[in-house]
Amino acid sequence: MAFVLLAGDLYDGDWKDYNTGLFFNRQIARLDREDIRVFVVAGNHDAQGKITRSLQPPTNTHVFASKKPKTTELHDLGVAIHGQSYATSAVREDLASGYPDPLAGVLNIGLLHTSLDGRPGHEPYAPCSIDTLKAKGYQYWALGHVHSREVVSEDPHIVFSGCIQGRHIRETGVKGCSLVSYEDGEILEVEHHPLDVVRWVECRVPMEAVNTEQALSDAVRDALRGALDEADGRLIAARVVFEGATSMHTELQSGPARFENLVRSIGVEIDDELIWVEQVRFQTSGLRAMEDALAEGSPLSSVLSAIVEFPTSIKEGSHLADALSVLKDKLPRELFDGNEGVSLEDPAVIKDIVNSAKEHLLARLLSEGIDQ
Repeated sequence: MAFVLLAGDLYDGDWKDYNTGLFFNRQIARLDREDIRVFVVAGNHDAQGKITRSLQPPTNTHVFASKKPKTTELHDLGVAIHGQSYATSAVREDLASGYPDPLAGVLNIGLLHTSLDGRPGHEPYAPCSIDTLKAKGYQYWALGHVHSREVVSEDPHIVFSGCIQGRHIRETGVKGCSLVSYEDGEILEVEHHPLDVVRWVECRVPMEAVNTEQALSDAVRDALRGALDEADGRLIAARVVFEGATSMHTELQSGPARFENLVRSIGVEIDDELIWVEQVRFQTSGLRAMEDALAEGSPLSSVLSAIVEFPTSIKEGSHLADALSVLKDKLPRELFDGNEGVSLEDPAVIKDIVNSAKEHLLARLLSEGIDQ
């Protein structure tokens, strides 16, 4: 490995424990002993963090200045890296447009912390267009800020590597870095390399064909084993979700704690060291009750149909945006602040909120008395 690029947000906000920064410095020092250089731009979290301001990075680390974009040339490697750090925690102007022109005869890399043209769940920091990045003439753009991996373009390469470790259930799947191979100023290959230690997974268990506790146990066992197999020996933090219309709906709703413990016991049975059940959710409805209630002429048919057909995204129903805006105004501000805050701009979050509301409404309407 020739060098490492870090596109911002080394630390998750303003951590008070300096052991976080010291751990980072120890790992960078390991790279130094192997003559591997590190190049960093500070992101929005770095700009607000005391650790970032107080701890000096190891000597093999170059942190780009925030005043204006600069170029660092690695003559021995035939590489020029262009970058600019954040001066504050909220940069609203387009930084990329001011990046230097490419150097001739070398591999030009842009290191940038940005939301690009907007990404759900992320503040619109250092916004810029894909055309702006392409027009710079660089062979590679290493982007930070967005936590999900995304290859925006392959000509030239514009890549969000994503975070190296998922922090909660909204950051599921493989997390890691991009390993880039180049020769004579040209990119040969960009390969995703997993680095996560714990993998967050959502195990959805369809309940339409499940009508006994044994069948439910078998379905959970299959789902957890499948997730564990895909994790390549990592610990999985699993959220198990029962979904769909089922004859077991009343039983699940009346005794959720028993089924939660059943799921957890299955996880222990499969591998008590590599499976942690983060949460169990019930998104089911009564099979006969739903069929009967939706039948033409039923007093509840129009209400239930409206609930079932209610859009789960702003694209499907523009009035959903107005409803979410009213909801946000009525809820405490701290619910939306910080990295763990709820983002009503994230389609996945919106879908989860609407589906949860549907579940509760359907469960109330399709009560045990109606189901029988």
